[in-house]
Amino acid sequence: MKRFAFLVIVVSLLTGCLSHWFTETEVRLQIENKTPYTIVGLQVVSLDSTMKKNWIQDSIPPGERSSVVAGDWIGSFNIGVSYLKTPKNAEKKVFLHVFESVKLDGGSIFAQISEKDGFWSFDQK
Repeated sequence: MKRFAFLVIVVSLLTGCLSHWFTETEVRLQIENKTPYTIVGLQVVSLDSTMKKNWIQDSIPPGERSSVVAGDWIGSFNIGVSYLKTPKNAEKKVFLHVFESVKLDGGSIFAQISEKDGFWSFDQK
């Protein structure tokens, strides 16, 4: 009887651990800014644009990385990146670039945001 109880406990623990591994509901995101602009925020926007939530609110200078920020975002979303574009002899203006239908799976994501000749990329590593 003791062996059966022990076996039930072990199987229950393993099942719980494995199901958590397969159904991760938290995403931990770190961004590396490979653009020439300072990123001042990252928002998660629903595909139908009815929901918008700030995710990363750090100021990320060019070539730097954000802190790791966790959120409960599983699925496909639009990702908005707010950035400062400062032309010479002009005031700072905040611009927004939207990456459409970005798939976020559970777990840790390291993403590099880059821009070259007006083309932006959101590369998950």
